[in-house]
Amino acid sequence: MTTEIIAPAKINLFLHVTGKKENGYHLLSSLVVFSDSIHDIIRIKEADSFSFTCSNAHLETNDNLVVKAAYALGNALNKELNCHIHLEKNLPTAAGLGGGSSDAAATIKALLQFWQVDAPKNLDNILLSLGADVPVCYYAKPCIMRGIGEIIEPLSYSLPDFDIEIMPQNTTLSTEAVFKEFKPPYGPDIKASDLPEWHNKADMMKWLRQNSRNDLQPIALTMRPDLKNVIEQREENNTLTRLSGSGPTFFVLS
Repeated sequence: MTTEIIAPAKINLFLHVTGKKENGYHLLSSLVVFSDSIHDIIRIKEADSFSFTCSNAHLETNDNLVVKAAYALGNALNKELNCHIHLEKNLPTAAGLGGGSSDAAATIKALLQFWQVDAPKNLDNILLSLGADVPVCYYAKPCIMRGIGEIIEPLSYSLPDFDIEIMPQNTTLSTEAVFKEFKPPYGPDIKASDLPEWHNKADMMKWLRQNSRNDLQPIALTMRPDLKNVIEQREENNTLTRLSGSGPTFFVLS
């Protein structure tokens, strides 16, 4: 019997850098949604001992977040990793889509289902220890993510229906390198309660254009000036084109 969980793409409709902690971690405010039009898949089946494989052989290492997530949950629950985990990798790496974080979150979900157990009391700490985006990827629904990723604020209403096109690029951008180049001024710390209840797609996109941005986008475009053409070619009055996360993947909202 195989347990299978989808790891969807994470998309930051806006991403504000709101401050910086003494330890160097940046504080964020981001409206996050998820799209399963492109996604990874975690498959778990019973085995005598733990093993991990990936459809992308270059990612088949013990440093993969899937492996780290499996061991972290197994240790927390005092469970033996009596399973084989396979990652079907479709999301591009270092693309701003939270691929590794979504894989880790899906691994936690899949193992809980595979073992048929409840989540440990320290689940939030486990998720955050794996990466700043892992908690929001575990939630995997539209929400505001704040702080260093530990504050998840679900929206109290459903977003209007909209189409979103994901445009991966044939390149990568280091999230660490992009953040390293960030300099104030900081963006507004928008909470879920600050968002209006949008009644239609047009109102939502108008608000996003006028009141939000991606603070990492100017840095990414400086590092990769050729990406400016992508925005110029796709940006229209009835669409919103932005980088997701630290890039270089674009999304087009229409």
